Amino acid sequence: VQGILTRNASAQQRNRYIYQFTRLEAGTEVSVEKGARITTAVTDAYKDYIHIVWLGTYESIPNPDKLVSDTKALLQRQNINTDRYLVIGPCAYNGNWATVSSHVMDSIDSAMLQAFGDQYINLRKYLMVDGLRDANLTATQQDMQSIANGNVPKSFRSNASGVDLNGVAYELLGKLVYERMDRLGYFEEIRDELKLEKSIQEILKEEPKYFENRLNAY
Repeated sequence: VQGILTRNASAQQRNRYIYQFTRLEAGTEVSVEKGARITTAVTDAYKDYIHIVWLGTYESIPNPDKLVSDTKALLQRQNINTDRYLVIGPCAYNGNWATVSSHVMDSIDSAMLQAFGDQYINLRKYLMVDGLRDANLTATQQDMQSIANGNVPKSFRSNASGVDLNGVAYELLGKLVYERMDRLGYFEEIRDELKLEKSIQEILKEEPKYFENRLNAY
C-alpha cells in the first residue's frame, strides 16, 4: 500500500508523536501488525551511491558499540563502491544540547574513529577547535564556556528548538565532506573520465571570475 506518512506536530500520546498514514489511492482495508516495516520511496534509489551516515543525535544516551553496528548495517546496503563512504559524528544526543556530556561524546568519537578511521569526521571536535576560525567568527563568552565543557560553541547552534546546527555550521560541514572525499580519492574516477587534471577547488582559485559569472547567469 503506497501513501504519505505525516506527523502531527501538536499531538502527542504518552510523550510520543502521533503519525498518520494517508493512502495514495482508495482500496481494501489492510491490517498492519505492530512493528511492521515502512519502506520509504527512496530506500533503494540511492543505495549504490557513496553513503554519508550521520546517526546518534536523537538517541537517549547512545551506546558507542550500538552506534557503530547501526552505522555498519547502513553501509552494508551498498552493492558497489563499498569502500567509499563517510561517517559523521554526532554533536549531541537525546535531542537536547543541555543534556550533552563530554564524557559520553568522547566515548562515541573514540569508538567511531577506531571503527572507521579516516572515513570518520569528528564534527563536534572540528567545530570546537577550528570551526570558529574557519567561519571567521570571534568566540563569545558562551562559546568559550561550551568549548570548556566539551560541547559545540553556541555560535554554531540554531535558534530553533532541538539540536539543529545553523547555516554557518552546515556550510562548514559541506566543505569538510567535500575535502575528505577529495583526500580519500573518491573523485579520481570522475576526473579521469572527464579528463580533469585539477580539483574543482583548484580551478575555482584560478578562475574565480569565470565561475562567478556563470553562477550569476543562473
